[in-house]
Amino acid sequence: MEKNPVLDFKYDYVDNSRGEELVIVGRTDKNNSVFYKYGFVDCYGNEVVPCVYDNVGEFRDGIAPVYINGKGWGIISKDEVLVAPKYLFLHPQVGSAIWEQARDGFVVFENNKGKYACLSKEDKWVPFEYDDITLYGFSHEGLICVGKNIEDAKLLGLLDKDGKEILPCKYKSISKFENGVASVEIDGNKYWINKEGNEVSQPEVTDAKKSVYKEYEVVERDGKYGIVDKDGNAITPFKYDRIETQNVYRPNIIRFFDGYICVRINDLRGLVNEKGEEVVPCKHEVIQNISNGMFVSVSYSAGKKFGLYDTKGNEILPVIYSFIHIFENGLVFVQKGSKYALIGVPSETAKEPEKKSKVKKVKAPLKYSEIGTFSEGLVSVKGKYYGFIDKDGNEVLTTDYVYGGKGGFDAADMFVDGKAIVRKGSYGFIDKDGNVVIPCNYREAHRFSDGVARVCSVKERIYMYGFINKEGNEVVPLKYIVARDFSEGLAVVKADDGRGFGFIDASDKEVLPFKYDNAMSFSEGLAAVKIDGKWGFIDKNGNEVIPCRYDEVSSFSEGRASVMSNNKYGFIDKEGNEAVPCKYDGVGSYSEGFASVFSKFRYGYIDMAGNEVIPCKYFSAAEFKDGLAKVSIDGKYGLINKNDELVLPFSYDDITIGDEYIVVREGKKCGLADKEGKSI
Repeated sequence: MEKNPVLDFKYDYVDNSRGEELVIVGRTDKNNSVFYKYGFVDCYGNEVVPCVYDNVGEFRDGIAPVYINGKGWGIISKDEVLVAPKYLFLHPQVGSAIWEQARDGFVVFENNKGKYACLSKEDKWVPFEYDDITLYGFSHEGLICVGKNIEDAKLLGLLDKDGKEILPCKYKSISKFENGVASVEIDGNKYWINKEGNEVSQPEVTDAKKSVYKEYEVVERDGKYGIVDKDGNAITPFKYDRIETQNVYRPNIIRFFDGYICVRINDLRGLVNEKGEEVVPCKHEVIQNISNGMFVSVSYSAGKKFGLYDTKGNEILPVIYSFIHIFENGLVFVQKGSKYALIGVPSETAKEPEKKSKVKKVKAPLKYSEIGTFSEGLVSVKGKYYGFIDKDGNEVLTTDYVYGGKGGFDAADMFVDGKAIVRKGSYGFIDKDGNVVIPCNYREAHRFSDGVARVCSVKERIYMYGFINKEGNEVVPLKYIVARDFSEGLAVVKADDGRGFGFIDASDKEVLPFKYDNAMSFSEGLAAVKIDGKWGFIDKNGNEVIPCRYDEVSSFSEGRASVMSNNKYGFIDKEGNEAVPCKYDGVGSYSEGFASVFSKFRYGYIDMAGNEVIPCKYFSAAEFKDGLAKVSIDGKYGLINKNDELVLPFSYDDITIGDEYIVVREGKKCGLADKEGKSI
């Protein structure tokens, strides 16, 4: 590796605990700065699985468990989604059951009651019925060892990969399978079984493998140390104050780690190779993590700073960083403050399409840390507090705090019908002059839709929802534990009375009965409802026009609704006909005739006929608006048009396409540009 490679500190998290096939990385979730979105990089530093998951487990034997908030756990390979995230096991501490281990196509989970379950990459599910599950020594034969606590004893059994019982939980012990057989013990008797659970004869015992490690010995002469081989021949001079061994129980016996051993003179360390040659002089305070022809140098006198060297003693990175770790696959991560960079063998794969931008990089004034979306001539901005600016950049409502004054809000939303949601302690509404027209008395407040706004207050520690009109009067009392915004004259609500979801009008009249397991708002005359675990669609008379047979659905947009069946996504039309086959790992909604699709961990776009008009090559892809779409590559955002031409380069931390303007963010600052790329 060349000296001082270029470092791109683009990650907020890197898991340095293991050197596995792929390395877990994370970026701050732009919608919630407290949490990360996780993905994986390979040994070249390529982000092969984008940072889109809310939790992940490490890769083992080609698979990894992944979690998406609100959907649940699933399984991915390096190339595709094997089991779409859908297993949602509630867990008080983390919102889900936690994964325990993964091996040979199986993932084990533990819930908050200490029970274990297992999911296979073929989407076979073993429920939370067991007090123990072991994969190692069994899963390579397509078996799962399970245990149950019975009368103060843990008794073991075997399941096949489909969860079918091979042996009941009645055995005191079951050994690991070797050469297709294992020993079991019951009632003091031991015998041998095959993987079908049938008794077989005892296998022949073979000699154990001999160690292939070369052992060397540390010897002291006249107060100095050297290294001799097993025949007593000195391979180093006796000049060292200490030779660092890894054997606690036999400290004079050493093994070379990755071909090198650490030696010390006057509290400074160097490296010796197996020939006894001092390849790295004793000038480092601490040497650690020797791997792949490199090592990490640590200086405590400099305030515990880390650097990177090769095993010839050449400096790769100076000793100035917060932390450095070399993974087993040769990838190196470097921490500087709270940010992380990854370096490795340069990738030969282009990370960014070779297209020239029609518009140069926006040179917008980065004055504010947040800029909302322009609406009705104003946009919310954040300085010290939230305020509003007009199209000329004039601050019409100040971002400085003014007690009892206009501006200086804790939060602010866009204007809709002359009113904007703001927060000063609690939520309320202001007009364009900054006057509070609906008092800030609510725990939640949402935009006006169909002339009413959804609001929430807390009563006896329970969130209760209702609706207010533009004068602030409650037209629907705050009595529902769930409520969605009004759409096409109706709203989805759920009361705290044991009934299901139903639909009301703006006078709080029950229009459709409270009988559904879940429901979405009406869109294009139809609403998605869930019955007995499956989704379908009803009309405004409550008729089931598309049967409840799908695992997931979305609301209709431009005559299409996404559906999931057998872990794959596609689209149906309003008659329930398959418009796009269920073959994708994920899809977005149609907008301006295009919908984003997700396949092999990359996003692209299809048209109304299902033709892939923009290949799946982006790390994320948003809906088209005014002929433009925000896409990302390697953590940076740009804009493309419908011809897949790059309109803004991949240079930004975020981009928002407003009705009239584009908002770009770099780091903690935002700027405005018009849709020709000119700064405002």
